[in-house]
Amino acid sequence: MNCRLKVDNNGGAWCPKHMVSRGLKEYLQIDLLQVHVITAIRTQGRFGKGQGQEYTEAYVLEYWRPGFEKWLRWKTIQGKEILTGNINTYSEVENILQPIIFASKVRIYPYSQYDRTVCLRAEVVGCLWEDAIVSYSIPKGVQRGMEIDLSDKTYDGHEESDRFVGGLGQLVDGQKGKDNFRTDIHGFGKGFEWIGWRNDTPSLLGHPVEITFEFESVRNFSAVILHTNNMFIKDVQVFVHAKVFFSISGRQYAGEPVQFSYMPDTVLDHARDVTIKLHHRLGKYLQIHLYFAARWIMLSEITFISTPIFGNFTDEDFANGAIGGAPQDNAEYPLQRDEVERVINGNLVNAVSRKHHWVMISPKPIDHPEPENSLIGFIFAVLVAIILVLVVVILLIVIRNKRGRGGNVLDAFQHNFNPDTLGGADKRLNCNGMKAVTMDNDSESIDKSSLYHEPFNVNMYTSAASGCSMNDMQRQHVTPDYTAYLEKKSWTV
Repeated sequence: MNCRLKVDNNGGAWCPKHMVSRGLKEYLQIDLLQVHVITAIRTQGRFGKGQGQEYTEAYVLEYWRPGFEKWLRWKTIQGKEILTGNINTYSEVENILQPIIFASKVRIYPYSQYDRTVCLRAEVVGCLWEDAIVSYSIPKGVQRGMEIDLSDKTYDGHEESDRFVGGLGQLVDGQKGKDNFRTDIHGFGKGFEWIGWRNDTPSLLGHPVEITFEFESVRNFSAVILHTNNMFIKDVQVFVHAKVFFSISGRQYAGEPVQFSYMPDTVLDHARDVTIKLHHRLGKYLQIHLYFAARWIMLSEITFISTPIFGNFTDEDFANGAIGGAPQDNAEYPLQRDEVERVINGNLVNAVSRKHHWVMISPKPIDHPEPENSLIGFIFAVLVAIILVLVVVILLIVIRNKRGRGGNVLDAFQHNFNPDTLGGADKRLNCNGMKAVTMDNDSESIDKSSLYHEPFNVNMYTSAASGCSMNDMQRQHVTPDYTAYLEKKSWTV
C-alpha cells in the first residue's frame, strides 16, 4: 500500500534495498489477478511529507499472463525499452503504452545509468480483458512494396514455420485501420494498422488464410466481427467465403463448420465490418478460414460476441452431436446437424448432454448489432415512395389541364358553327337593326347569285352574331331582292 500513487504513508514509497544502475535486479510487481488491458503507467517519487529526496528517472516494464512460459520485456513500436520517469519527488508522470499490454502481472524495474538510490510510487491504467482470448495464431504477414509492412508488428508470441503462435497483437488491440491502407495515422509507418496476406505466397498458394483463437474457457459464440479492407483498385478485397470451426481441446475440430459467403463489392472501396453469425456454437478453440476474392486479404481487427459457460466437455461430445448450439436465427445456411434445440421447463436452451449441466455466466441477452443495410433500405424505400407519389400527382395535373383546354375549344366550335345553321333551310340574322340577308339554295338563287356583286365581309357576321340575343334571330323565308342593289351598282361599271 505504501507504493500507491498519491499515498504518503510509512515512508511514502517503495524503495529498492540496493542502489540501482543499468543492471535490472529489483522490481515492483503488481498482481492484477486477472488478465487486463493496460494502456498507461503513472509514477511518482517519495515525497515523505516533504522530507523525501528519492525518485526514479527511468524504468523498464515486464509482464506476464497465463500461457506464457516466461516474463516478456515490453518495448515500443520503434523497439525502445526504457521509459522516462520522474524529475522530482511529488509530480506525476504518465507514459502511454503503445502497443498496449495484455497481462495479469506487471513488473517495474527502476533504471539508472549511474548508481543511485531511488524510490517509487506507481499505478497502472487499463481495464479488464473481457474478450478472454488467451492467444491467436496467424500466418506471417507479408511486405507490400518497399514501404508497407503488413505483418503483425505488435505480436508478443513467437514464430513457427511462417506462422505466429502463442501471442496477442494487432488483431485484438482495438485500433481499426482506415480505408486507404497506405496512410500513416500515428506516425508508425504506412499500413501499420493492417495485417495482409497475398494469395501467391508459397505457404498460402491454393489455401485459405487460417486464423486460430484460444479462449480461457468454453464459450457460447453468437458472432464474430472482422474489420476488413476493400480497396479493390489495389487488388484488395473482402474475403469471398469463410468457414468457422469449433473445438474443445484444440486438437480435433469436429462437427460441421459455420459457413458464410460475401458478395464482392467493386463499387465502394471503404473498409468495413463484416459480421458472421455463429449461432450459439460452443468451443474453447475457434478456427477461421478466409478464402481470397482478389490477390490480397487485409484485416485490422477481430472481435467476438460470446459468453462463458461451465461444464465438462470433450471433443467426443461434439462428434456425437451431444453439444453444439441453439438453432440458427436468420442463418445464412440451413440448420447444421450439430445444432439442435430442446425445450426444458418451458425455456428454449442449447441442447447439451444431461451429464454436463452447464450454465451461462451472464443472464442478460446478447445484443446483436443491427445491420446498417436495414436502415439504408428503409430510407431508400421511403424516398422511392415519395418520388412515385409526386410523379402520379404531376401526371394527374397534366391530364386534367389537357382535358380542360380540349373542352373549351369544343364549346367554342359548337357555338360558332351550329350545324343547324349549315343545313338547307334559310336563316336570316337581324341584329341591332342590320339589314337582313337571306341565303337560298334553290336554282333561282343560284342564277341571281351568279351576277356580279361585292363580296360579303365575314367579320360582319361574326361581330353581329356576337351581339345578338335569341329574340333578334328570326327564321325568314323571303327571297332576297337584288334589283335595287344591281341598279345602284350598274352606273359604276
